[in-house]
Amino acid sequence: MTNADIISENDGEPTKKPKVLVIGAGTCGLRAAEVLIQAGYEVKVLEARDRVGGRIATTTKLGLPLDLGANWIHGNVGNPIIAIAEKANSSYSVDELDDTVVFAPDGSLLSKRLGDDVVTKMWDYFDEGITYSAQNMATIQPNISFMEYYKSKIASEEGWDEERQAYQLQVADLLGSIVATEINKQDFRNLHMEEPIPGENLFLSSTYGPVMDLMAQTVLKEDGCLELNKPVERIETVQTVDRGPVHSVYTKEGEVYTADAVLCSIPLGSLKQDRVKFNPPIPEKIRQSIKHLGYGSLEKVPPNLYLYTIG
Repeated sequence: MTNADIISENDGEPTKKPKVLVIGAGTCGLRAAEVLIQAGYEVKVLEARDRVGGRIATTTKLGLPLDLGANWIHGNVGNPIIAIAEKANSSYSVDELDDTVVFAPDGSLLSKRLGDDVVTKMWDYFDEGITYSAQNMATIQPNISFMEYYKSKIASEEGWDEERQAYQLQVADLLGSIVATEINKQDFRNLHMEEPIPGENLFLSSTYGPVMDLMAQTVLKEDGCLELNKPVERIETVQTVDRGPVHSVYTKEGEVYTADAVLCSIPLGSLKQDRVKFNPPIPEKIRQSIKHLGYGSLEKVPPNLYLYTIG
């Protein structure tokens, strides 16, 4: 649908607004809803949790705001989140990662010089791999993994003994959190698609709370636009003679919502677990894409377990 769908072709008078249901009130769902509202659509957002934000969650249970989820802005050059953060008067600091420590498999701490060299080489291989992939995509065989390239870089280093090579190979697992899969499964030909936003990694000391408040502003201003505690179980599409496709969304509590279109911002993990049923089913190509897409799972560990007693 386009803006033209909103205006009657006969008399130029506004007709009934097309209705769109947005599933999920994370950053993706909120931004999509905002764009649709600004374009003149009638929008309703259904969120399974009792809050908006998805992976962004800020708590004040300790008397000050703390981010339980996302906490960084990765890349400050051309990153649209920077503009939102500045509008929200956010404060942040540059994360230099100078205090990175590396442990050997036996639990011993590597010297700072060796640890820094291992980590620096890891990022160098990643950056060089992205560049090589972009420049040679047409000639790289589809069965070549990033791990194979990574190992070739280790083999080309002069003066490294087996122990030094082993350290460099073992630390490669950290890159899995960037590409969201084991790097022996990462297609090297398309590694350039994992290129991060350039610039510094910024730690949001003022938390993501103000940023999320700003992102949710448009949806919250629309009366009845957002409904919390509405976990969706099923989405059905029926072809009608007069209206074309009509989409029905069923919640866990048995409520039914209908719309002219449904935009799903359901988390990848939920899609992988088939928590939401689709009728007709999702096309097989998309199902296979969902199956093979990976995602990172990072945990925050507090220095004091007291934090768990108040959560």
